[in-house]
Amino acid sequence: MGETRKARHFIDVPDLSIKEIGKVFASAERLKKTPRSRQLKMLPGTQVALIFEKPSTRTRVSFEAGISQLGGNAIYLDPKTTQLGRGETIGDTARVISRYCDAAVLRVFNHDLLGDFSRAAGIPTINALSDFSHPCQSLADVFTMYEAKGKLKGLKVAFLGDGGNNTCNSLMQLCAMLGIHFFVACPHGFRPDLKAWHWSEGEAKKNKSRLVVTESIEKALEDADVVYTDTWVSMGLPAHRGEEITSEVLDGRQSVAWQQAENKLHVQKALLLYLLK
Repeated sequence: MGETRKARHFIDVPDLSIKEIGKVFASAERLKKTPRSRQLKMLPGTQVALIFEKPSTRTRVSFEAGISQLGGNAIYLDPKTTQLGRGETIGDTARVISRYCDAAVLRVFNHDLLGDFSRAAGIPTINALSDFSHPCQSLADVFTMYEAKGKLKGLKVAFLGDGGNNTCNSLMQLCAMLGIHFFVACPHGFRPDLKAWHWSEGEAKKNKSRLVVTESIEKALEDADVVYTDTWVSMGLPAHRGEEITSEVLDGRQSVAWQQAENKLHVQKALLLYLLK
């Protein structure tokens, strides 16, 4: 076979520049207003493989629906029922899928698998969640903040809970890139990943934003524009009503949780368009 094609991947937040993130957000904003009949002409015939090692509702459905709405087709692959389940390497699987599909979306336990797949694949590879990061989620989160607040730079985000999980790592990185102050309130043993933290520190300094980890919820919440929490036991299910958040708050008038969930659809469509076109 010939040499694999060069491809852009989105495995971690730093894979996109600030300018590129702005383009994705602008595209997502347009897509929310574009009739479905026009969207069908944007990626006609495009084939996207979804390889999911973990259960998913929002991420899987938003990717499958989004690809379909753009005129493409999603092929869902459970590793247990493919040759991966019989021991084929992730690199060999990537080489095969590259011959059939135009892009691949992976939801995996081990973050290193994304690197192995993307290096062997000649198609764009997107991280739909790993043990280290959740970059597509952070794009939807920050896009929702922009919709709700009308700006990003200078906002203060308070993240409450497990600061060492994948969601916090990616959201912290994106906030640091975009000049958003990011405060993490967490117990001592649940601080952000050091690699993600040190990278974010450099970005925050460059973009004149604050990055703070504290055990004081009050300090994190003081003058916060956005309050964010995630499953307190990492790599678990979405919000547990009555544990991380009460139903009164989740369903309250200040909650943007359902708008945030919808925005995964629009932002991921915009990301696919950017990487493929």
